[in-house]
Amino acid sequence: MWQTLIANHHVELQYQFIISWFRPNSSRTHLTLIAIGDILFSEYATIGRYNLISSVSSIPRLLISNVSLEDQGIYTCKSSSSGQHSIKLLVNSHPHITPSSPLLLYPVNRTFSLTCSLSCDTEINFNDLTWLVNGELLNQSNYDFHTEPISSNTQRLTIFFNKKNQNFLQANYTCRYNEKEAHILVRRRTKDEFHRLPRQQDTSAQYLFQTLFDTGHIHLPSIYMMMIFLLLLYLS
Repeated sequence: MWQTLIANHHVELQYQFIISWFRPNSSRTHLTLIAIGDILFSEYATIGRYNLISSVSSIPRLLISNVSLEDQGIYTCKSSSSGQHSIKLLVNSHPHITPSSPLLLYPVNRTFSLTCSLSCDTEINFNDLTWLVNGELLNQSNYDFHTEPISSNTQRLTIFFNKKNQNFLQANYTCRYNEKEAHILVRRRTKDEFHRLPRQQDTSAQYLFQTLFDTGHIHLPSIYMMMIFLLLLYLS
């Protein structure tokens, strides 16, 4: 009997009394051996994402970690008790934004950054990746921003606050790739909200500086603003 477990970009394919695993090769006409018994063939062992898990008391399993689009296809096993059986693995790639939503900014923040990744794609066309704000395409007429690839499947968006958006309070940001989307709410805390934060946080310079680093690239003017803000907070 087949069992399929999927969690955190891992896929486990299970079958009882398994002897060997196969999958189609690039030509899709012949099966390529993955493993026989407890022996993983070198082609898959060197990839580092394929592993065999088996013991006397458990069902033997083929574990595929950090699943990518190249892993999708038909997987076949030969059992010593019931012949040959197959299962089709489909990989659905979807954008993922970090940090997690909502992203809360402080009044002193003058910039913040978001990253959009497609972890199941080893490489993406960045021309097909777009950012939207409240459902509208992000453009330089309303925002000062910069995008840059930080890996073959991840792009960073950095927003700079200036006169164009000095009254920014909150907005929904969307990363779209091939008609699939991920969303995040970005909101700036008001000064009143800041004063109502727990004492151990709102008086901690270390906490505030860490927040400044976490929300984007730090600049010298931001440090000066942070020092002035802490001084005013202390005097209040």
